[in-house]
Amino acid sequence: MSLIISNDHEYVQTLHNVADAIKSAEYILVGGAAGMSASNGPNPYDRNDPKYLANFKDFEDKYHAGSIWNTYYLKEYTGRDWESRESYWGFKITLMHFDLHEPIYQPYIDLKEVLSQKDYDIVTTNQDTQFARAFPEKDVAVIQGDWRYLQCSKRCHDKVYESSKLCDELFAHVKNGELPKDLIPRCPKCGGEMHEWVRGFNFLEGSFYEEQYNKYRKFIQKASNKKTVYLE
Repeated sequence: MSLIISNDHEYVQTLHNVADAIKSAEYILVGGAAGMSASNGPNPYDRNDPKYLANFKDFEDKYHAGSIWNTYYLKEYTGRDWESRESYWGFKITLMHFDLHEPIYQPYIDLKEVLSQKDYDIVTTNQDTQFARAFPEKDVAVIQGDWRYLQCSKRCHDKVYESSKLCDELFAHVKNGELPKDLIPRCPKCGGEMHEWVRGFNFLEGSFYEEQYNKYRKFIQKASNKKTVYLE
């Protein structure tokens, strides 16, 4: 992992202490949140990022929200409603496709190198699929959802659906920022619209959610019997 070292002696000593702790650890439990992706540099979730403007141009031209974040929470940030469900789903599928196909960011590559000779596990609140794609899924607990999955928006049944292939198929049909109405993903049980499985008012805390938390509980149990570094 490459580090920018300041001339501050105390800071440098802290880095050495952290490095020594990692080297001597029997087990490392990583907690990763939004800063992990943000540390990669300019971020399309922020305002007027070039990558946002390139990938979400149709939506920016129409809604002028300025970022992925602001477009996702369109009403809260712009006071505007989606013009149609076709437009709403055009954005959702575009965002899902974007997250699924973004290259793995450098901080994740660096972390993977640091952990390469260690026994480790990861718990993350990130939903952008970076951890899940950079590391083996068995070693990652996604406790606030993940854009690879869809659920029933009404939570009529306890199942989430891995939807990477479906996303690619639907993205090919998004034109001028809209997904045709007849292609909007619908629940196989109740016929209602689907919803991304990410933290929010509709978030399904069912058996799959419990699987993720059970992973985390096992990670904690594993840590209790070893010389552990908690790396946040």
